[in-house]
Amino acid sequence: MERVLKKIDMDVPRWRIMMILMEQHRLSISEIADQAVSKLPTATKILYRMRDQGLIELITSPTDGRVTLASMTPQGRERLELVRESVSGIFKRCFQGLTAAQIKRLNGLLEQLHGNMLTLRD
Repeated sequence: MERVLKKIDMDVPRWRIMMILMEQHRLSISEIADQAVSKLPTATKILYRMRDQGLIELITSPTDGRVTLASMTPQGRERLELVRESVSGIFKRCFQGLTAAQIKRLNGLLEQLHGNMLTLRD
């Protein structure tokens, strides 16, 4: 995955964040860090770099001035589409032979595992 992403000037952490924002549209930096299973300072650094690249927009929450919200820019959505096209072959090979039901079950198990990992922080 890293080799394919590198060819199009992308890396796994930025790709992961872009996928999260495509699904959730607007999230706080801490929510992104949680979903990306990343430390808050690391996620913050990546998000500010992505803002400087024009991939995302960062705004202060209108309800809580202490919270910074991130959302994808049109340029970021275009970039994500390029990334998705580039890595689609990898995903096709990885999921080869699995039924839709098996993939759904796998995603459910991974979601449960992620939830369990979040409780480790307590």
